[in-house]
Amino acid sequence: SGLDECVIGLFSPLPGSDLFDLLYGAGEIILDARYFNEILMMGDLNRFRSWSEFITGDVLRWMRLRGYLQFAFTKLLFHPGRVVRSSVNIVRGTPELKSERVIAAFIRRLFIRTRAVA
Repeated sequence: SGLDECVIGLFSPLPGSDLFDLLYGAGEIILDARYFNEILMMGDLNRFRSWSEFITGDVLRWMRLRGYLQFAFTKLLFHPGRVVRSSVNIVRGTPELKSERVIAAFIRRLFIRTRAVA
């Protein structure tokens, strides 16, 4: 029947986890405002820190964005009516899905920036 949304989760070393202890013990984590800010920014597609020595944060960000775009394209291809319904919800200001709320907020921010520059 298809999915309406997907979530691409990324690793975040949280205090109390074995991986946090390993990274903290190696000096990779310093408990300061920057560390806690990075944890809070996990949902932001533009900001993310990679904790791996094998992949950069930029590459990880683009992989995540690509995954979301592939999901959206597949949804459009196999369930175009759902995409139309989501578009109507966004235009009407009655979002039903988290993705609709995120897109609506993005459009509002873009509109505000455009008006501020003009």
